[in-house]
Amino acid sequence: MVEQSADVICYLVSDRFTYVSPSASTIFGWNPQGMIGTTGLDLIYEPDLPILEEVLTRRTSGEESGSIRHQLRVICGDGSLKWSETSAHSERDPAGEMRTALIIRDISDRKHLEQESRPVPSSSSCASSSSSRLPRRASAVAVPAA
Repeated sequence: MVEQSADVICYLVSDRFTYVSPSASTIFGWNPQGMIGTTGLDLIYEPDLPILEEVLTRRTSGEESGSIRHQLRVICGDGSLKWSETSAHSERDPAGEMRTALIIRDISDRKHLEQESRPVPSSSSCASSSSSRLPRRASAVAVPAA
């Protein structure tokens, strides 16, 4: 089932990948086998690293338990960027190692739609502010005498 998922499924032990589903290749262009043993931090768009750092801090401090969801941009295998939404569930095993399951989804299309549907300032506010600067029209038009 995990092998056929449309999302990327990953398992980490002590913040290093131990499993990455094959869908990582088709969705983000990542090499799943090449990710094993790495932290994957090099796949996060640098300006978004503070988002991940905050999530990791909340998780390790115990401030949040259960699943944590976050959105950030990732660097694809071809160097392009995609928006991702990750749901992460972590817990410590009896030996004290942090074990994490990730479900990563490409939400680029959703983000583009959100940006396109942002409200535009209303034309009435533009019209009212600029109408006072428009020249007044003459109430009657003079017709030259023939």
